[in-house]
Parts: sequence; structure tokens; C-alpha cells
Amino acid sequence: MPPLRRARSLAVVLSISLAGISCRDLTGSTGQGRMAPTAAALAISSVLPTEEGEPVIPVRLARVRLFRLPTERPERAILDTVLPFDDASSRTLSLDLTLTMVSERFGIELSLLDDRAQVIYLARDTVIAYTAGAAPHVKPIVLRYAGPDTAVTRLALVLNETSISIGDAVPLRVDAFLSSGAKTNAWVGFAVHGSTAITVDQTGVLRARAPVPKGSAWIVARLATGLADSVTIGAVVPAVNLNVSPLDGVTTVGGRLRLTSTAFDSTGALLADREPSWTSSDPSIATVSDGVVTGKSPGMVQITARSERATARTVVTVTPLSVSRIVVSPEAISIVAGSTVPVSVRPFSENGFAVPGRTARWVVRNTGVATVTPERDSAESAVVVRGIAPGTTSLVVTVDGFEVSVLVVVKPKVAGRVTIVPSAVTLLVGESVSPAVAVRDLDGVFQPGRAVTWKSLASAIATVDAAGMVTARSTGFAEVVATVDGASDTMSVTVRRISRMSIVQTTTAINARGELVLTYALRALDQNLAVIDEQEADWTIKGSSELMDSAGSTTRVTVHGTLPSVLTATVGDIQATIAVEAPGVLSTQTH
Repeated sequence: MPPLRRARSLAVVLSISLAGISCRDLTGSTGQGRMAPTAAALAISSVLPTEEGEPVIPVRLARVRLFRLPTERPERAILDTVLPFDDASSRTLSLDLTLTMVSERFGIELSLLDDRAQVIYLARDTVIAYTAGAAPHVKPIVLRYAGPDTAVTRLALVLNETSISIGDAVPLRVDAFLSSGAKTNAWVGFAVHGSTAITVDQTGVLRARAPVPKGSAWIVARLATGLADSVTIGAVVPAVNLNVSPLDGVTTVGGRLRLTSTAFDSTGALLADREPSWTSSDPSIATVSDGVVTGKSPGMVQITARSERATARTVVTVTPLSVSRIVVSPEAISIVAGSTVPVSVRPFSENGFAVPGRTARWVVRNTGVATVTPERDSAESAVVVRGIAPGTTSLVVTVDGFEVSVLVVVKPKVAGRVTIVPSAVTLLVGESVSPAVAVRDLDGVFQPGRAVTWKSLASAIATVDAAGMVTARSTGFAEVVATVDGASDTMSVTVRRISRMSIVQTTTAINARGELVLTYALRALDQNLAVIDEQEADWTIKGSSELMDSAGSTTRVTVHGTLPSVLTATVGDIQATIAVEAPGVLSTQTH
């Protein structure tokens, strides 16, 4: 059966007719609407134009569905059948229909399927069946392309060569992509434009029968939807012999060697302007691009040239470079005793190329000041210099007889960590404190007697003098910083003031002499009415009672007689009093 090709504008036009022959039952009752079953034929005549480069899609099956009421939802098919095409070019499908009334309307759906059982063309329309009189004029039905590759959004045509050799069969590769980027299958057609000397078959295989200038012809791959991609192509007489010069080349690491090639056809004729492809058997020794070999490391490498059907090889030897200059980094070394610094050396040739794989000799003149690891000869390009003690010495580096001396200065160890003890204090306005400072070097070793630089970050709240004495000036929060050799620590200073004090009795006891002993505690509040714990106070008493002992914010009183006494606690310029007598607390005041 001839293949079905895509029509222009994504559609094909098929002639559809449902024709019935009137067959009145003479023995039955009369009447215009009484008819006997009959048969109808569905004739599909193709009017599909062909076009070069369209994909060839084999149509193998047709699915026909008829609906009694085409507008009914859901539709109910009275006929749903899949029929194979025969090998005749007319593509005729025969259907048996039972007609029950004059001018009966049918909904028809026609699908054409390819050899993968995928719907390729689809049509839906309404037709009228006639059972009396002459058949009506054939009504065209439009068959739209509905293949699965209508979802393809991008087509990529791949050809590895820009020119093919005459006589070779070169396959094309076409990738179809969905909008998500995933690959999918599609029917693809091919065409060659710009030259009749290059042909392509339906499977995408190229052949050339005469030379074609490179880029003067192009290949187009196209889907049935019209989506296409193209690449340019040329055709050449294939080379069968190839000569490469020189056969044994020599270059240095970093150096370049140009190779030339000459191509000949099967008759021995010279092929001009034929540039082969070049490859190196070991790119770590030498690389090649457009016939130029670049040495990478000492050794031997095989360079291969290929052009069409010809291959040639040559051997290139890469030799080491000689050292004419060395560069040491850093150019001068300044370190602290106990610390290290990496030092590297780079040898260079006379033409400025780096010379790898050379052995360097590293020597420190005074090992009491600094040492180098590894010592003496080393194939490594970098070593580590360690400071031992304060002083000055030299690091001497030698590579292939070239020598460079680097100055090494070792400084005393610097402070690595500074710690203020305590890290936070709370003071009342006017109070002072002298925190301790612990200084350690980079190795964590304690360094006593180091000079400390002090600084207050809020001097209106707390000040600090050169000796580290911190004095509270006003309420608030401040930070005091201690710095040694760039290392620092911060102490938090919270400054409060007493806004209210009171005295309360906490315990009552009788001593061995039968005397009444009362214990009192001072309660102090700051400006935020927060309790100030363990506030140091000066305690005094007037009257017949006496103080036994005082310890900061508490005191004990021995009561004598029945007359009240007055107990007073003083903190700065603030006082609190309480009357004391044998029964207990009578009153309390804050001044």
C-alpha cells in the first residue's frame, strides 16, 4: 500500500459518502418511512499532495465510530470498528449499516493509525444517510494531523562531519524534544537543498556522488507538524593516503612544533586544502591542535592525523627545559617565634616557561633562629619555615646551580589570647574595681607582666585608667576592652544606684544569758526597683540595745530593757532606720 503523506496546512481532505439503496417491503404496510435494512459503503479517496522532505508515515489501520445522536453527551457509539487497509491504492473501507428512518443523521469519527497503532490523522463530522432517491453530493471531511509528535517543541539534527566523502553512507541523527526537555520519538522526513549531488533517503542516510563545496548545501529534517532543523554539508573526494612531516619531531616542555600533512586520492592525485583531524596518544605529555604540538611534560607521544579514509602517524619527543631563573615566594619572611610560614620556589626556563620536576636544596644559615622542613634536597616545590627564637637569618634555595637567598626575621611571640577576670561586674555609682588580665601566646603559654592597653567604650557610664581601675560614673551599661598585641577581651560593666533601702527583722533568738537577740537584714533596690543582693552597709544603733556583729547586709542586735532603740544602716548618702525593742519591729524609714 502506498504510504500516506502529510498534506499542507496540517490537514487532508477525504471524500466521505454513506450511500443506501431504497428497498421497500412490498408485503408490509405502505408508507414513506417504512424501509428494510440495507448496506452502505464508506469510500475514502485520498487527495493528499506529496512534498519533498515530508516524513513518510505508513497508515495500517482505520478506526470508524458512528453516533446516532452526535450532540449527545456522553456520546454513544452505534458502530466502533478498526479495519485494516488493503494494498489497493483506493483505500476503500466497507461498512454494513442498518438504516431505520429517512435522512437519518450520524456523527462520524475517523482515525487513521500508523504501524505503531498510534493515531496519526483524526476527523469528526456529521453526515446524513439517505435510503431513497439519488445519493447527495459527496461531502468532504477534513482529516487533521494528530500524531503524538505534535507535542514536540524542538528538533535537533546532528551531523558529525561538515563534509562527507563520495561513496560513503553517512547516517544522520535527529533528536526530538518535548517542552520539558525530555526526548521522544517522532516521524521525521529529510531533504537536501542546494545540490543534487548529495542525496538522503527516508531513513536519514546521506550519500554523495560528486564534490560539493563545504557549506553550499544543507540538509533539512522536518516533522509532520512543520517543525524543522537544518545543517550545512559538503562533499569531497576521499583521501586514501596521507603523509605527515616530520616523521620524528622534537620539542621541549612548553615548546611548540608544527606538523604538516599532504593528502592524496585513490589515483595518487594531490588533494589541496585538505586539513586532517589530529589526536595525541597522551595529552599529559603533548597536546595537538590544527597540527601544532605543545609539549606538556618530558616523554614520547604518538600524534595521529586522519582525513576521510587515510591515517598517518608520527612520534614527537618532549624534552625537559633547562633552568635559568628561580622565583621564591615570599621574597622575605617575617614570623613570630613558634609559628610557621610556607615557602615555595618556581624554576623558569630562559624563554619564561615553568620548569617542573626539579629538585631544590633548602638551607637555613642559623638553625637556632629558624628551621626548614623538609631539610636539604627536596623534590617538593614548597617547604615550611618555622621560627625558633627572635633574631635574623637567611634561607638559601638552590635549583640546578641557581641560588636565591631569602631574609628571615623571627619576632618574639605575640599574645594569642587575652582574658579579663571577671568577664562582667555590677557596680554602684562611685564604686571601683580592678579586674585581672590573663595573657597567653599562640601556643596557650601564660605570659605574665605584659603591658595592657585599656579602653572604655562608654566613658560617661564607666571609666578605666591605664592601670585597669574601672570606676562607675552613672547608671547604664558599658564595655571595657583590654588589648595586648592586637588580641583583646571585653568586660561588661553594669552600673546601678540605690533608690530605696529598708531594714527587716529576719530571726529572733534567746542567748545563754537569757537575752533577746534579733537579726536584721538590709533590703536595697536600684533605680529599676530590682533587688541589690548583699549590699555592704555601715550599721549603727542608738539606745539601750547594742550591736553584736555586722556582716555586710545583715546584723544582730542584743535587746536590753524595754525602751526602744534606733538601728541605722548607711550606704553612701542613703540611710535606713528601724526602731528596735523587745517585742520586735516597730517602724522603718529610708532617707
